Amino acid sequence: MNLLNSLSKILNSMRSFGNRGREKGIGNKSNPSIERLESLCLLSTLQTIVEPTVSVGPTLTNFGTSPSAYEGPQAFSPTVPLFDPSLGTLVAINVSGSAQLVSQIGVENLSNSSPATITADTAAGYEVDGISSNPITGTITGNSQTFNATTFDGTIDYSGSSGHTFAPSTATSTISETLSSPSDLAFFTATTGHTSITPTLSATGQSSVTAPGGNLATSVMTKASGQLTISYEYIAPTPPSVVSVVRYGVHREQTQLIVTFSGNVDPVQASNASNYQLLRRGANGQYSPTTASTIPIKQVIYNAETNTATIIPAHSFSFRTSVQLTIKGAVFGSGGKDYSTVFGGKSSVGGFIYHNSGRFFSVQNGKLQLPQTTPPPGFVTTL
Repeated sequence: MNLLNSLSKILNSMRSFGNRGREKGIGNKSNPSIERLESLCLLSTLQTIVEPTVSVGPTLTNFGTSPSAYEGPQAFSPTVPLFDPSLGTLVAINVSGSAQLVSQIGVENLSNSSPATITADTAAGYEVDGISSNPITGTITGNSQTFNATTFDGTIDYSGSSGHTFAPSTATSTISETLSSPSDLAFFTATTGHTSITPTLSATGQSSVTAPGGNLATSVMTKASGQLTISYEYIAPTPPSVVSVVRYGVHREQTQLIVTFSGNVDPVQASNASNYQLLRRGANGQYSPTTASTIPIKQVIYNAETNTATIIPAHSFSFRTSVQLTIKGAVFGSGGKDYSTVFGGKSSVGGFIYHNSGRFFSVQNGKLQLPQTTPPPGFVTTL
């Protein structure tokens, strides 16, 4: 008769007896209790944390306002920092802002015989370069202004009855672009040696002054300015989640709780026992942290190769005890949230070491399995 059949025979002979004494360590430790042989655990609690698309920014850049700044493409300031890929996956770049045109026009009717109604108009085209493969372009149109001039008063001073200097006219054009092509996403993602960009603004003014029947002298001074706000939409990385929490060890064995994560977690935080909490259920059915309900934790061993954290309580406790495990969000890294699960009862044990053989036994689908030469990932055999 093989070992598995022997253990099953022992199990059948013990079904009619209470086994609380054995769970507490009373009796012959070579005879495992029913609970020891029938326990099974795989508390699979998949906790997928889906972060919404978020934005970083804004980054405001300004174009200068001095008249000499418009003789050619001028740089926005400060430079625009590119997207930090450690934040997540970039999905869109939002470019917003405005371009302004400020124009001041002086007119003088030089006709000695004809008064004139003078109309002044201003428009401009602008171009923003350096933020995508194609420039952002647009036009700005100012308001028409009129002046009823007399015949020439003899002085070209853009004032008096025959001349006039219009008040500065300001016109604004809105800039709004969303970039999401693969090339744009790659361009705006920071890499070594490529961490910022400097957009430029170019503007071309076009002013016209008309006076039917008049002979005009004009003075035109046009300024342009602009602002840009560049923000990034990205999907934050999903922190690792808890795949399963498995309790090992019954009878006189040291209790072990093996937490399996879906990916790598912070190894320092995952090994810090203060980031874990074990609470017994109180008489009121609640899990409240009190001296009596708290199960101290002696040690936590994190294995980065298997993505498991093995929690070693300061003392073993009955698998019948209903216990709440809480893992602080710091363990999961940036964006991680606290995780809690409750376990206890026969279905909360995943396996044990059979003292007679020193081999590991697990239970699957309610049935005792053949001894394993290798315990499951995270199981500590040197306790």
